[in-house]
Amino acid sequence: MVSTMSKLPPQIAFLVMLLVYLGGANGSNAGLGGEPKIRCIEVERRALLKIKEDLHEIKEGFLSSWGNEEEKRDCCDWYGVQCANKSGHVIVLDLSPSTNNFSLSPYYEAFEEDDDRRFLRGNITHWLLELKYLTYLDLSVVNFKGNHIPSFIGTLSRLRYLNLSHTKMSGEIPPQLANLSSLQVLDLGYNSNLTMKNMEWVSHLTSLRLLDLSQTNMSKATDWMQTVSKLPCLANLQLSDCKLPSIVPTSLSLFNSSKSLAILDLSYNRLSLSVYQLMCVFSRSLVHLNLWENELEGTIPEAFQNLSALEYLELGVNELEGFIPEALGKMTTLRLRGLFARENNLTGLQLPEQTQLMSRCKKYSLEHLDLTWNRITGSLPNLTLFSSLKEVALALNQFSGTVPESIGQLAQLESLDLAANSLEVGVYRAWFLLGPQFPKWLQTQKNYSTLDISNAGISDSVPDWFWDLSAKCFSMDLSNNQIHGTVSNISSFEFVDYPEVDLSANNIEGSIPHFIFKVGALNLSMNRFSNLNSLCSVTYDVQLSYLDISYNQLSGHLPDCWSRFKELRILILANNKLSGKIPISIGSLTQIETLHLANNYLTKELPSSLKRNDFSGRIPLEIGKLNLLDALDLSNNQLFGGIPLSLSQIDRLSRLNLSNNNLSGEIPEMNQVTL
Repeated sequence: MVSTMSKLPPQIAFLVMLLVYLGGANGSNAGLGGEPKIRCIEVERRALLKIKEDLHEIKEGFLSSWGNEEEKRDCCDWYGVQCANKSGHVIVLDLSPSTNNFSLSPYYEAFEEDDDRRFLRGNITHWLLELKYLTYLDLSVVNFKGNHIPSFIGTLSRLRYLNLSHTKMSGEIPPQLANLSSLQVLDLGYNSNLTMKNMEWVSHLTSLRLLDLSQTNMSKATDWMQTVSKLPCLANLQLSDCKLPSIVPTSLSLFNSSKSLAILDLSYNRLSLSVYQLMCVFSRSLVHLNLWENELEGTIPEAFQNLSALEYLELGVNELEGFIPEALGKMTTLRLRGLFARENNLTGLQLPEQTQLMSRCKKYSLEHLDLTWNRITGSLPNLTLFSSLKEVALALNQFSGTVPESIGQLAQLESLDLAANSLEVGVYRAWFLLGPQFPKWLQTQKNYSTLDISNAGISDSVPDWFWDLSAKCFSMDLSNNQIHGTVSNISSFEFVDYPEVDLSANNIEGSIPHFIFKVGALNLSMNRFSNLNSLCSVTYDVQLSYLDISYNQLSGHLPDCWSRFKELRILILANNKLSGKIPISIGSLTQIETLHLANNYLTKELPSSLKRNDFSGRIPLEIGKLNLLDALDLSNNQLFGGIPLSLSQIDRLSRLNLSNNNLSGEIPEMNQVTL
């Protein structure tokens, strides 16, 4: 399970790294105002080439800018290298994917299981010592499997930033790193074979602001708390999944209360109740505390209210029980912006009364509330008091009653999950019941990105205001309700990001409005739509890739207006009452992969990319233009004549069904096709 720490990027950590990088760089490899470039120092250029010799490029060309050729002689122009303006010395060496503008969070997860997705592997060579002016060294994600962290790195005394995370290195972390007295960022995280027997040497890094040892083995580092308390500038401490030993209560009296530590991640350890003793050490400075999966038991102590600067508290996946104390509830009105306590055994939530809130403060700071998968009973709390809420997750509890329309007053709300409760007269549903009326509180929601109100018991028509909701919505699911009536053609409305829209399994009737084709994927199957002529009102190139209008009541001729739908890959119009010929413009669907028109009443000539209808006539030669077609089903129609040879020109065609027609002649040779 991934902690919500990833959802809330530590701003302080970001600023630290930015300042370290910019402060150390002091410019770029090119002069300002037209000044000539300063060539890099020759001994450093040779050292970099030696470093390259010890690295193997998994991603071919990753270090292609490094070389002896004349046009490559200035190492300050090499990928991942940066030189000081005045001296020309190499001060930055960054070979991490971030240099190549990769999004690291999902990337890390992918390459942990797949070394081929890394860019480099090899060894850290002693030639690194020739880069004596180096202030920033980032070799994260390079595969150094089996290598120890070289102790000589401790002689690079100018280093302010050192990142060797996700490198598969092993062995004990060398205490010689204590000599890096200027170091502000040290990230050795996510190397499960690295060990630390004691942390005493870390106390010498008095400039350290960020320390990440996540997923290293610190099971023998009994002095970790004592060491941390001696780091006067430390603002961000990441010790997730480190097998930390429990905190010894008697030693806490020796610690000074930290004034700098703002972010503390102790998730995925087994500190149990001893972790609560930290609250007296960091009571004045902590902004973000992560105690995710620490085998915490019993009730939540009211002492959390003593953390006077706390904004984010993560208590998920523990064995906590009872009520969330009112003292913690009051913090939600003062400063707490995120409370995450999912997957516990909590039974109640005590929030202050409205009169108390109004008398004590005017701004309610809570933005994120996640109490998913607890045992909380009763009616939903009055969340409208917290006007800043962006995310509410209360699924998999035992709430009862109805969802109040007043929840629509939460104008900042982006995500609401109330699934798997006993809402709506105690009837357990996989999704909570909103119906029978269309939920009017949605009218005020303008910021959500995903809307899922499927299986919600709605038996109303879709109001016009519904389509003018969140401009950034990318997924909208209203399927499996009893929505009826028609959908108005709102010509002025436009989706912004081509969302996926699912209105399937309802009772919507009438014409399909042309504005609804301005999406990326559209499922209108299992309704009562009767007219598709609005297709010809589209005057722009449609980005639609998936369209399913099967099992409706479409009648009349199939519109000959498909030239605007060139991005379509899947088109399903089966099981309707369409008649007449298959239009020639179907041949313009050059990206089509699956085409289903079965069980209709189509007659005359038929383009060869359609599936199961009652088409009649000949299969037109234009079908051979559908080069990407993978599946073609024209069964159960009234087609006659020969099977066009152009079918054999569709290289990707693997499934073909022409059964139950009146076709004659030989089947063209198509070795790749299953009939």
